Amino acid sequence: MFAQIWKCKAILGYLSDDKCTICLDDESSDLNIVELLTASDELVLTDLVDYIQEHIISLNKEWIPKFTLDSTIISFEQSLMISSWIDLKEGTLMYTSQQENPYNLLLLLRGSRHGFGVEEFREKVFNQGPTIIVIHIAGSKDIIGGYNPLDWTGSNKFNQSSESFIFSFRSDKRSSITTLSRVIKEKSAISDDDGHFIGFGHGDLKVFQGVCQRKDYMCPIHESPSFQIFDYEVFKVVKKEF
Repeated sequence: MFAQIWKCKAILGYLSDDKCTICLDDESSDLNIVELLTASDELVLTDLVDYIQEHIISLNKEWIPKFTLDSTIISFEQSLMISSWIDLKEGTLMYTSQQENPYNLLLLLRGSRHGFGVEEFREKVFNQGPTIIVIHIAGSKDIIGGYNPLDWTGSNKFNQSSESFIFSFRSDKRSSITTLSRVIKEKSAISDDDGHFIGFGHGDLKVFQGVCQRKDYMCPIHESPSFQIFDYEVFKVVKKEF
């Protein structure tokens, strides 16, 4: 009963003040915070959701693994696949459960919630450490994305990496195809631009330009060299504390 009262009190306080002034340190248990985040997301209280997620990220506590994946684009199984690729695991060595998975994916940005512009990317994603970008391509069920093990900073230069990769999950009525494309030209792995050239390689995946043409990675991730975004998400990759 206390948890329900606290949750209602927090949401009503937010609505009445039109800002986030609730305290998440003292009377809020771990479970309460999880339930408050879920309720706020269902009510589309964007600022409150952002506030709670920033609080969670700042804590980086042991209970973070209890969180379910907050994505409207990728499935839980696909998130395990991406986590496996981060650790160079493929085939029978891939993670099959959240208990095995050493990472949590915390949502930083969703286009349909926060906006699709470069400005929103700068505000939500810059200087957050390793991230995963996933894009739902308009007019299809296809998903493309990439992993950046470095910070996005807007340095307007290419950052070197041997660990970055891009990928796709494609499906039609007959089959599903998964593509993993690791970097081969490490010096141009990450296009750390401050504007519309943000992405991977010289064109392997440019988020805001809608380009995915193989240049610096092993193979193309989509049949077409261009795409339009239906929605996209960016996740902060957080290492669990076991």
